[in-house]
Amino acid sequence: MGGEGVTGTLKYIADYSDAGFSGEEASGNFLALHASVPGLEGATITAQVINGVHGPVTLDTDGCIVVRIADKSTQKVQFTASYTGFDDVITTLDLTGLTVNNA
Repeated sequence: MGGEGVTGTLKYIADYSDAGFSGEEASGNFLALHASVPGLEGATITAQVINGVHGPVTLDTDGCIVVRIADKSTQKVQFTASYTGFDDVITTLDLTGLTVNNA
């Protein structure tokens, strides 16, 4: 995991229920991310949107996650990598560099 800021453009998606989002959370701006710890492929990685509505989620072995971004100025995405015998590695991504397209 590296870097501390994310840039790019998030398109507005009107219905992302096919990806497991439901209700009001099925529409909005979504960010797909991949997290890995080179050299420690067995690490457990959790992700959480700071100032989001859900708590931490443990990623599958593919390290991929899609998160809904409601307010790039107040939200951040935090990853925590844990591996037996090593200190946790925490990386927090700043989202203010994103361009967000609204409906």
